[in-house]
Amino acid sequence: MDSPAVGPGTLVALRQIQPLGDRSPFRIVPVLHHQSTAMPAEDVMAAKVRWAAKAGYSVLTQSVPSEFHPYNALIRVDERGTEDHNLDYLARFIGDTQAGA
Repeated sequence: MDSPAVGPGTLVALRQIQPLGDRSPFRIVPVLHHQSTAMPAEDVMAAKVRWAAKAGYSVLTQSVPSEFHPYNALIRVDERGTEDHNLDYLARFIGDTQAGA
């Protein structure tokens, strides 16, 4: 039985990073991708967010250095929910963690 992905609010953005390993402190190294013109960037991001929510993910930490703003968490997509081998992402959540901000 699949359980829904649960995070500190609503997942709204992702940025792929190199694999983190299993122990903190995590070394965050973003993966650079060139955006094609086939789809607008907003549509690509929405598809990534839907993919992560469907596959399932866990929040590794909400302690993200300010240099990666506006991202506020590190997540790992459940490998059982995807064929993709790139499982670690910077994530931006809004909602519960943004209250009063």
